[in-house]
Amino acid sequence: MKLNKSLFFLIFGRIVQAFLAIATMKFATYYLSPKEMGNYYVLSSIATLFGIILISPMGQFVNRKFHSWYDNGILFQRLFTYNYYVIGVSLLSIPIVYIAKKYFGFVTDISLKEVIVLSVASIYLNTWFGTIVPAFNMLEKRISFTWLTLVNLAGSLVLSIVLVKTYGSLGTWWYAGQYIVFQAAITIFALWFFMKMINEKIVSNLFRLNIKSQQVSSVIKFSLPLMIATFFMWLLNDSYRFIVEKMLGLEVLGNLAVSFSVSASIFALLESLFQQIYYPRFYRKITSDDARARLLACQELIDIAFPAFCFTSVFLVCSAPFILRLLTSSAYSNSWVFVIFGCGISLARVLTNIITSIAHSELNTKKLIAPYVVGGILTVALMTGLLKIYQNHYIIGFVLLCMNLVVLLLMKHHMFKIIKAYIPWKSLFEITLFSIPFLMEIFLWENNNLFNSFIVVGGFGIYYLFILFKKFSRTLVQS
Repeated sequence: MKLNKSLFFLIFGRIVQAFLAIATMKFATYYLSPKEMGNYYVLSSIATLFGIILISPMGQFVNRKFHSWYDNGILFQRLFTYNYYVIGVSLLSIPIVYIAKKYFGFVTDISLKEVIVLSVASIYLNTWFGTIVPAFNMLEKRISFTWLTLVNLAGSLVLSIVLVKTYGSLGTWWYAGQYIVFQAAITIFALWFFMKMINEKIVSNLFRLNIKSQQVSSVIKFSLPLMIATFFMWLLNDSYRFIVEKMLGLEVLGNLAVSFSVSASIFALLESLFQQIYYPRFYRKITSDDARARLLACQELIDIAFPAFCFTSVFLVCSAPFILRLLTSSAYSNSWVFVIFGCGISLARVLTNIITSIAHSELNTKKLIAPYVVGGILTVALMTGLLKIYQNHYIIGFVLLCMNLVVLLLMKHHMFKIIKAYIPWKSLFEITLFSIPFLMEIFLWENNNLFNSFIVVGGFGIYYLFILFKKFSRTLVQS
């Protein structure tokens, strides 16, 4: 078996990215108190609200059309038009943040001016970094993509440390270092480099909006259902931060969000690697007019993702106390139960995302709405109601896990009606057998000091990576 140079570099880059993510979490929890971590996660939720509802659906439309625009030599023109939309969404955050803070009592610990500046800047910069840098991977320039990603992570970490050491250990300074100051520089550089690479002719009327009604109709038809679905997706996965801030306080939010984020970050890292390896080929295949070719493209994603992410989930659940001890400061080490909750939540979320690729393939995003509406509304209603009665932190994890599983089951029901895909039960059974050795970790949970945590996670981590690579090496080569 032989991996090409760019794919090897991509995997190597993801390993380095994992270490940078570990360092970022470790330094963040070292410098910031649980209360300040709470402030940091509230700011992140604001950016996520606008990103997931208004930016992500348009971004997915851009991904869907990316190769055809590039092939026709109009990619930069379309991205320039998209910029007007991104500016509008960024500015829209100002009145919404103002109303949320002034009339609903959210984000009480940060001044209005700071919240607005940080929100507008991070929404705009995150969008363009998340558009331009992955575009290198879409064009299979994986080495450029990996370098830009790693430089951004390393630079943002260093700058965050400098800012909190210079101006104070506040969540706002850490947030500015992570998502604004350094990211602005790397995004500008990436855009310049991308323009040189595609070498597309800049038309004279670039600044003039020349959008046909048919184009607008096409965008709305694809993106509007996604916007509705992603709003309820945000309610499902992120609204708990505002509920906990208001009902239990920032310190409780900080502890919970750190624990959930440990699982979410690891899953996001693997999901990102999965997307970078398999999605360029997937998006190429679903441009076909052949319905069977699109079905096979979707089924390939499901066949790989389901066993890989389920295997990951078992490893993380059994390693939860050790991973939390390694990735965070000792102040957070007793919250490992929420890492386990986070594993289940992240697994359900990722598998749901994989299944929704069917809707993108068939340009039938209306089917995404109902499952997220049910999950989002029930999450807010159940969590608010149960917390008023019991004031028990475990309710938060329980509600989030149950509702994400409900959404997964509903999404499977809806998507598998569009095309005749199926769950790879045979592969899931095989990967379950390979997961049995992880259960030995449970007997070591009480001895989760730093040294033991390193040995346990390192030893079982090698086994995890070995099995994962052996099971999916063939598809890596094909991609």
